[in-house]
Amino acid sequence: GFPSMFTDFSATCDLRAYMTDNSSQDAHAVLCIMVVLHSPRTITVNVNGVDRRVKLNECDVFHYFGDTISKGKKNDHVFHNACLLDVIKHYNLPQNKIPMTHWTVWTDNCSAQYKCNQNFLKVARFASTVEGVTIVHRFAQKYHFKGVWDAAGKVVKKEMRDLELSRKGGARLPNALACFLVLRRRLGRGIKRRNDYDTLEAARDAKCWKKDTLLFQVESLDT
Repeated sequence: GFPSMFTDFSATCDLRAYMTDNSSQDAHAVLCIMVVLHSPRTITVNVNGVDRRVKLNECDVFHYFGDTISKGKKNDHVFHNACLLDVIKHYNLPQNKIPMTHWTVWTDNCSAQYKCNQNFLKVARFASTVEGVTIVHRFAQKYHFKGVWDAAGKVVKKEMRDLELSRKGGARLPNALACFLVLRRRLGRGIKRRNDYDTLEAARDAKCWKKDTLLFQVESLDT
């Protein structure tokens, strides 16, 4: 099967310090969430002593941070396409045995981010940008695009708030680069890795099907 991507921007992050100077202004950052489903397959797992056929996908979550001057949607389509290009190149590296060349990208109908002429042009020209790769961009029905990509953004923002408010072991996050460097270390603590699920799948353990832990992959992006 072909990979599918579900993407959205989280609300603009207010990089507010716990203690502020008089007349100080908060910095801001944009947070782009990209959820990629790929490698679909049907496996047999043992559930309470009974074999059951279930469908399984690999699910990767990408978080991209970018500096912005203030709140609002300003050239978000540029940031979206830069992140999209980085993700697709990640899955088509030379060492990957099976390149992923046909993508379906799902977004909401935001005109400043996705439903604009600039984005349509990028999609139409993508095959010339990355040789052999094509994209189908689909727009979700209005008011019906809530999903894990929203929850993933909230998890990151909660971690950011906790770091700012913590007097012991906290951290100041003054810009998007600091968000990436600090959260890359913290979000990966104490979670299961992909090889853990590979072991469960090989053993036909039903836990590989009912994954209760979200894997975070925090990437940097130079644009």
